[in-house]
Amino acid sequence: AHKITVTTTSLSPFALGIAPGFNIEASVDASGGGTITGAGSYAPGANVTLTATPDAGYRFINWTESGAEVSTSASYSFVASAGRTAVANFALIIPQIATAAAVSGNLTLEWPADLPGWVLEESPDLSPGSWVPSAAPVTVSGNTKRVIVTPTAGCGFFRLRHP
Repeated sequence: AHKITVTTTSLSPFALGIAPGFNIEASVDASGGGTITGAGSYAPGANVTLTATPDAGYRFINWTESGAEVSTSASYSFVASAGRTAVANFALIIPQIATAAAVSGNLTLEWPADLPGWVLEESPDLSPGSWVPSAAPVTVSGNTKRVIVTPTAGCGFFRLRHP
């Protein structure tokens, strides 16, 4: 589909080489959660490596092309033989709250400290508008965040939420 015109003023032999490149595109899924490297234009037969790096609190899931999984490795390598469009998919790591045995009637809630952005909330009755950030002091010990809940009259419910 391209036209090439060559004009010469001598009878000397010459060579014209055309090496089409392949455009390798890569993006992060719309939900976000990380960054990618390695996209660009590659010569036919070149080795291509796309690398996905999750943000803090996220994990890499897979690479997809046209919705189909092509790799579960964060470093996806292949030989350039056509233009391609790959999508890196990440998922939010959802921590679990662990409860320790009650001591003196108190309840201890623990979750991983290395997952930023999570907020402990509490509600007296589980109704949608009743959730507020917990006023209980959070301590950090090693890789664990900890809250000690002192019993009060009535019920209390707790959850971790990622805003």
